[in-house]
Amino acid sequence: MFGLSQCLAIVAVAVWAILPILIKHSAFDSNIALFLVVRFTLSTLLLASIMSSIVRKLAALRPIEWLAFLLLNGVIYFLQTLALQAMPATLYIVVFSLTPILCLVTLRIRLNVWGWLCVGITLLSCIWFAQSGHKTGGGSNLSWMAMLAMLGGMVSWALYSAFIIRFQTTFSDIEIAGLSSLFGLMAAFPVWALAGFSTAGISLPSLGGAALVGLIVPIGYYTYSFALRKTPVFAVTSQYFEPILALGVAVALTAETITAQQAVAALICISAAALAERAGKQHAAG
Repeated sequence: MFGLSQCLAIVAVAVWAILPILIKHSAFDSNIALFLVVRFTLSTLLLASIMSSIVRKLAALRPIEWLAFLLLNGVIYFLQTLALQAMPATLYIVVFSLTPILCLVTLRIRLNVWGWLCVGITLLSCIWFAQSGHKTGGGSNLSWMAMLAMLGGMVSWALYSAFIIRFQTTFSDIEIAGLSSLFGLMAAFPVWALAGFSTAGISLPSLGGAALVGLIVPIGYYTYSFALRKTPVFAVTSQYFEPILALGVAVALTAETITAQQAVAALICISAAALAERAGKQHAAG
């Protein structure tokens, strides 16, 4: 039965599913550093009321920990935006669906054989959904830089998940959302400064897209942290819903259709993710 934790995990997945599509359309050929500065400035201002509490609690962390988290926040989103500039958003999301397996390993979540079988079924049904009756437009000519950025972003997200688990002993979930926004801004601003505070290559629609991303990202941070705290296995495995939700957005925006095979694959994906969570709980209890 789905409870609050599972529902918030799905909300987090919805945010992360929509995010690449927004970034793809608003950051295409734009100034990445300025795009990220605008994005994280809005996110930080949205949570300004808790920033003083966050700064005080940083003293409880070792300098190497928060410096690593600061660097990681910059790496994740620079690589994400760079990859999305060079590949279709749907392709990005499908490849990124391999990340939950990295998260399970990084977070040291123990699953029994049945649990890993469910994870495998979830992955295969996700791939089946993405390939059944859906053709990504353009861009089959991908550079090595784009693929390396993609892979780097996947590893970075797995490490980010591990940091969240570590920081939950010090920060609340909303504070983790604020810390991620603040550190994202601190990582992006020096890069923009080194570029001479350049405003070249960014348009008003791009700024609007960056602002929209900045407003919804804290929701993703908060719900993902909450889900990792309460139901970590489901928080990780439910990330396989992302291609389904992302392609659903594509259907709504481009009038594409979902085939019967995709509907079956979606049902299998959701069921397998729920069974993987159940297997994880039973294994932990045993």
